[in-house]
Amino acid sequence: PDPQAPVQATLDLDVERVPQGQPAFKTVFSHAIHTQWITCANCHPNPFQMQRGATPINMGLIYAGQACGVCHGKVAFPATACGRCHPAMAGGK
Repeated sequence: PDPQAPVQATLDLDVERVPQGQPAFKTVFSHAIHTQWITCANCHPNPFQMQRGATPINMGLIYAGQACGVCHGKVAFPATACGRCHPAMAGGK
């Protein structure tokens, strides 16, 4: 996070991604959790473009330090904490 970045409002928007034919691997991304402490510019347009489906995201990329892996496994919880993003793996929805 950039300590000099202007304060922005928390964005209450969840994004769900369901891999085709693999509903058990659905992910839920909470903008609210993320925008409580970082601004949109930390993620947009790099590593995530603003157009739905424009940025590929998969566990291989994440483990390689791309997409969500830019932070997760470094400054945020590890990418191996599956249930944090995949509700079905946490016994959730």
